[in-house]
Amino acid sequence: MASILLFKLKVFFKFDNRLIKSVTNKGSIREMKIAFSIHEVSELTGVPAHTIRFWEKDFNSYLRPAKTPGGQRRYCARDIETIKRIKCLRYQDKYTISGTIEELEREDKRAFAGVLHTSTKDDIQEVFRVKEIITT
Repeated sequence: MASILLFKLKVFFKFDNRLIKSVTNKGSIREMKIAFSIHEVSELTGVPAHTIRFWEKDFNSYLRPAKTPGGQRRYCARDIETIKRIKCLRYQDKYTISGTIEELEREDKRAFAGVLHTSTKDDIQEVFRVKEIITT
């Protein structure tokens, strides 16, 4: 069973031997789930499979699962988080599809700005720390 899974990781997801080795060294293969079927994602998120397929068309900038050579969808953890976020925006916050897309774009911009702001601030502080060490 494990050899079949390793073969699928190599062929379907183009994993190289180093990545497979690091995955198998961290724990048993059974514990380390990398890709999920649409049925598993549906159970994890509570969103019907047909809705997930529909959202792939509407939110194609945010939700693009990998596909096997046979055309089956394989979702990663990031895809599952995106589906949960879309579900929250659509059903709890009552956003329309276009409103949900706009909110996802705003969240991306805020996250990107936060990363830039934080890294710049940390970089500047690091420069001053290095300068203090050199001068003292």
